[in-house]
Amino acid sequence: MTMSNETIAVYTIGFSKKGAAAFFGKLEDAGVRCVIDVRLRNMSHLAGFTKRDDLRFFLRRIGNINYVHVPELAPKAKTRSTGTLTTCLTIGAPGYSELI
Repeated sequence: MTMSNETIAVYTIGFSKKGAAAFFGKLEDAGVRCVIDVRLRNMSHLAGFTKRDDLRFFLRRIGNINYVHVPELAPKAKTRSTGTLTTCLTIGAPGYSELI
C-alpha cells in the first residue's frame, strides 16, 4: 500500500432523527467520496436506507460515494454506552486508540 501526503478530512454523521434527504444531502454538500461504516450491526437498524446493502446502493446512486464496512473501528461498548464519542477525532490523535 502506498501512503499519500494528501490530507484526508474525517467526519462523523449519525442517521437517527434524519430522513434520507437530509442524510444524503449533508454527505453531498460536504463533498464526501467514501463512507466508512463502523457499526457493528449494519443490518439491524430501523431506518431502511441505512441497512448495509441499501446504504451502499443509495450512496453510489445519489452521490457516487463509495461504501466500506470496517466494524473494527467501532467505538468500544463502554464508549458507546456513555456517549463519550461526541466529537470527531483525528485518527492517531492522543486518546483515539482508547476509544476504539
